[in-house]
Amino acid sequence: MFGQWGKTNGNGHLPNLLAKSEQKITVLSYLELLNVKANHRKLLITENAAIISSGNIHNASGYHSNIAFRVDGNIINDLLESEESAARLNEHLHLPRIPKQPETNTQIEIQLLTEGKIGKHVLEEISKTDSKDSIWIGILYLADRNVIDEIKAAAARRVHIYLLLDPNQNSFGNKKSGLPNIPVVAELRKSKVSKNIHIKWYNTGKEQYHPKIMLIERETADTIISGSANFTRRNLYDFNLETDIKIIAKKETKVAIETKSYFQRLWTNDGAEYTRDVDTQSKLPFFRYIVYRLQRVLWFTTY
Repeated sequence: MFGQWGKTNGNGHLPNLLAKSEQKITVLSYLELLNVKANHRKLLITENAAIISSGNIHNASGYHSNIAFRVDGNIINDLLESEESAARLNEHLHLPRIPKQPETNTQIEIQLLTEGKIGKHVLEEISKTDSKDSIWIGILYLADRNVIDEIKAAAARRVHIYLLLDPNQNSFGNKKSGLPNIPVVAELRKSKVSKNIHIKWYNTGKEQYHPKIMLIERETADTIISGSANFTRRNLYDFNLETDIKIIAKKETKVAIETKSYFQRLWTNDGAEYTRDVDTQSKLPFFRYIVYRLQRVLWFTTY
């Protein structure tokens, strides 16, 4: 609360635990680290097109499963304006814009979402579903209480929900605790509406199932929200810098067909053993459920 306004640059006297070969750092650097805020966007922008991705451009992340959407046209200027705002947090910067182009595709609508607007649109789209719709979610972390409550409410409206989740067991070769997804899945399976919530684990080895994507199938057009944001408090409510794209596409469009095909291929294990039944994941020790409950209260966590 108090350390974030101090300057963290310059030589310090404490060892850098993240990079032992680097110069020593200050107490304020550690206080700033405790805020656990990240520039979590995964973007590539050129004058011709942009890629909005869930993937880190990072050697160790090359093993992970990820997803990306390539866009072109006027949305590039929206992305540049967003990047310019983030860049100005540190220095004055103006990025060039591309000439506006006439919009020609009437079957697809796209919208840039960043930070808190991602959470707003995710909740709104889930809340608008009815028994004729289906929701598909593929994600690394599912922990936000608002999203979980909306999923339960949708299931109570007889919406069929398909969750494809990482078991949170591995991170760059290191063993993880299974939080938050394992206790969240246990909660959903015990709920009164569990018959409408279908869950599978991604079949991970050393890698992570790292996408962040939601597909809502409706009668005439599908809605897709995807990008960098997990469904957690830090990702959806203005803690991290995040970039997602929202796509509303007629069912016959290529993007709608390919997105549904992506989920179906993984769900049915078409061509490989992508996913495992939810019962194959062992339960957590009781004390880890206590840790999870404490994290929900104190928010002292990275997710």
